[in-house]
Amino acid sequence: MTGAHVKKLSILLLLAGLFQLPHVLAAPATIAVISFAEKPLHLIRATTLYTIGAGTRLQGGDILQTGGAGIQIEGLAPAIVALGPDTRILIATNSKAAQINLLSGWLKLQPVAASAHASLAVNAGGLAFNVTNSASVIHVGPRQSEMFVEDGSQPVTELDNHGKAGRTLTLNHEDFAQRAGDAP
Repeated sequence: MTGAHVKKLSILLLLAGLFQLPHVLAAPATIAVISFAEKPLHLIRATTLYTIGAGTRLQGGDILQTGGAGIQIEGLAPAIVALGPDTRILIATNSKAAQINLLSGWLKLQPVAASAHASLAVNAGGLAFNVTNSASVIHVGPRQSEMFVEDGSQPVTELDNHGKAGRTLTLNHEDFAQRAGDAP
């Protein structure tokens, strides 16, 4: 190869790399937005800890820690999500749905109209469910999970300590359920 051929080959390789650059720089998809935050809160994205507030766009894999404040999240159809003080969640996604893993604290789900095709799963301690058209409040503490259905009905599945699904029951309007550890 002559020097001119090496130079042309180098330019072609550089251009080929530049055409791939937009794929490398593309931001992960935004799946929700913090629409309200009483105070700044913490977001762990990858290995970085951020202090954030209202307007922050959330992605799959994000961990939120509310500290002493309450927040509201919109865009996780089919519900508006409110988190209470001292709450931690992990947001996960796959090709079919988003999932909220309530690690500790309080979560309220308020259904949103016209979102029948979206799916949102919730894993809360020893309980798991796909959000229906019901309003619910969920609490996960150190030794128990609790759920209150304000309106509608919500099928809920018990999970064992390994995450394996067990019995499913339906909580209806104003039903309350409490689960300590692995007990029914």
